[in-house]
Amino acid sequence: MSQVRRRALRSSVLAASLAVVASLVVAPPALAEDPSASPITSAAPTTGAAPTNQPDPTSVATPTANPVPTDGVPTDDGAPTTAAPTDSAPATTVAPEADPALPEPGETVTGELVQAWPDPTAEEHEADGHDHADHDAHDHGDAEGPLSWIDTGDGEAVRVPTDALPDVAVGSTLSVTVGDPVVDEATTEQGFAPAVEVQAAAVLDAATPDPTTASAGSAPTNTVTAVLVAPAGTSPDGMTIGTVVDTLNGAVHSFWDEQSNGTVRITAVQGASGWVSSSAGCGDPFALWSDVARQVGWSDGPGKHLMLYVPSNASGCAYGLGTVGSSIGSGGLSYVRDAKLSVMGHELGHNFGLGHSSKVQCDGTVESGTCRTVDYADYYDIMGFSWDQVGTLNTAQAARLGLLPSSEQVALTTSSAPTTVTLAPVSASSGTRAVKLTAANGAVYYVEYRQASGRDAWLSDPRLSQNRAFSGVVLRRASSGNNTSLLLDGTPSPSSGWGADNEQVVLAGSRAVVGSGAFVVTVGSLSTAAASIQVAPAAPSAISAKYAATGGEGGVLGRPASNEACGLPRGGCLRHFERGSIYWSPATAAQVITGGLRDRWASLGYEYSWLGYPASGADCSLPGGGCVQVFERGALYWVPGVGAVSISGGLWSGWAQRGYEGGSLGYPVADARCGLSGGGCVQWFAGGSLYWVPGYGARSISGGLLEGWATRGYEFGVLGYPIADAACGLSGGGCVQSFVGGSLYWVPGVGARAMTGGLYQGWAVRGYETGRLGYPVEDARCGRDAACYQSFQGGLLQWNPSRGAFD
Repeated sequence: MSQVRRRALRSSVLAASLAVVASLVVAPPALAEDPSASPITSAAPTTGAAPTNQPDPTSVATPTANPVPTDGVPTDDGAPTTAAPTDSAPATTVAPEADPALPEPGETVTGELVQAWPDPTAEEHEADGHDHADHDAHDHGDAEGPLSWIDTGDGEAVRVPTDALPDVAVGSTLSVTVGDPVVDEATTEQGFAPAVEVQAAAVLDAATPDPTTASAGSAPTNTVTAVLVAPAGTSPDGMTIGTVVDTLNGAVHSFWDEQSNGTVRITAVQGASGWVSSSAGCGDPFALWSDVARQVGWSDGPGKHLMLYVPSNASGCAYGLGTVGSSIGSGGLSYVRDAKLSVMGHELGHNFGLGHSSKVQCDGTVESGTCRTVDYADYYDIMGFSWDQVGTLNTAQAARLGLLPSSEQVALTTSSAPTTVTLAPVSASSGTRAVKLTAANGAVYYVEYRQASGRDAWLSDPRLSQNRAFSGVVLRRASSGNNTSLLLDGTPSPSSGWGADNEQVVLAGSRAVVGSGAFVVTVGSLSTAAASIQVAPAAPSAISAKYAATGGEGGVLGRPASNEACGLPRGGCLRHFERGSIYWSPATAAQVITGGLRDRWASLGYEYSWLGYPASGADCSLPGGGCVQVFERGALYWVPGVGAVSISGGLWSGWAQRGYEGGSLGYPVADARCGLSGGGCVQWFAGGSLYWVPGYGARSISGGLLEGWATRGYEFGVLGYPIADAACGLSGGGCVQSFVGGSLYWVPGVGARAMTGGLYQGWAVRGYETGRLGYPVEDARCGRDAACYQSFQGGLLQWNPSRGAFD
């Protein structure tokens, strides 16, 4: 590949990829599955976004760039406010270094692993419907992985497929041998330019977490270098470096100092006295940060932050963008389009290692069944929407940073006795500010009391709290990845009412169940000073009891693969495991389903199908290695060499009367097919077929009679449906079967012959097959005058309308 072509492709890859990262809401990287694990280091950019001027973003994706005005009441246009223009130093322009070429296939790049989760657009989020960790009731697969880059340390980054990399924390140093460009899902569905394939990768230095918190003292723990920057294609606005620095040293410093009880001390300095210009744009934030750092002489290090202010009207720039660190001491990069605590404090929160604070809504339950996650929609918290009311840092986020002392929380597990706790408002400076609940699966929840006092005093203003946040007891689940705090809906509504449901508090006198049914939180009295709550571990669920009865992790199901989820049709619940599932409903109790039977049930639509819930476990003691599992409205049979086949209704009853798989029909070999003439149904078995017709029930047909009926047009022929099973043991080894339109006789050496109408009656008078005529050897033949004749073993029988049957 020529140098010109490689340079052009390299530029397009980085520009397109990073433009999307900057313009979309980008989430922090995933953490370890262990909920107690420390945050991992990342240089991945994430966005602090402002809400629209609508009261409720019911299905949030990319927020708008316009924040709520400073008085907290949206204006008609939602335009951001900025400081009045003042004199500033002339802008300085220093062109960034030339973009290096895309590595050739076989080349090796070395650098730091950087990851990011691009959030969906509004349309994608609405189409997805639910983003909960459990997703849909039957979709418990792993969440989509992050996008990955190898940051070579010179302002450049090479995107590579995540699943091709070693399982190592972001921030680790990797040596990667690259190949050709790869068009992956991120390219086709999220708009990113192709990645570069990984031919080989080695970990040179695995990242280790930074210290979780700073220690008490007076010296600054975090130094923010602030710079006014006009990216490519933009012009300076009226902001001054003094306003930016003053906001950081004032409101931002005060917020984090207060939330950390003095252990996080932010000091801001100006990196340049006036505006700095750059030929790099917001679409390539790595190049922009690198260029500005070089111009102002900034270098990274523990506790060191570079924050750029870009013009409020800068096209292509997010409202805020910040890299995600592993702790308060990580340092980091960011840019903002406003000099406000809400966005500046938010981006520093990302640098400290926090993801977003978002809201979860479930269909009529607190956290089970069909749910969705509304990104950023925790209006209480600085890591939610960037708007002018910045409440107390929520306890899930505070605990993540090590800022929630054990003396200010009560920790309970599923083995704890029922406990009554008096919660102080979370904005208080002392007292019990949170109850920490740890479920058996390791999930961690926090219960806190939001009251209109201290930093949360704005909750008393109905103009601000309406449709956003309310006073009361709230529940949160600690998480990882994009959203490190999930606000649960303590007053859940059906999914049809999600758009208008903006109150998340657990009301006084009511209760909520969290932790997949592990804890029951009951709210008692509320006052301005405290909230009384009781937390009681819930009794083991029927699903948990069934799982234990199967042997737990050492049994047939293996380890749990999901939390227990309820809210299924007719009050059902489920839990998935490594090798199967357990379903419970009030009508069927808890039942295990595994293997091919589960797969077949899934293909039919699970409990939504006509089978309903499983009503028994599988019985695999059937002849020939067969298995059966009974459901509410039918059964599934596993047939060796065939697979899983369903049977229900009259066909199932008819098959049962004929001895199930031990009868003449044997196992079913295909599902029933209905919609036949007259409302009939048919199902095929190893030994024949079973037909069901309204008014006649189920009738079997097999062998030569089935073949003879088939040649005569099945139920569409002159015979119609069978109305009785075959009767064999007749003279000479014959068999007979009655149909709506006559009978079919089968004799060895002759085959199947039909008897109908007057000839049938005449033959009957003459003794059927035991009379002198014997068996028929051909079907009847009729002429235009309606006269008919039929040949038998012993002669010819004729019939006409005037004489009837005669020899």
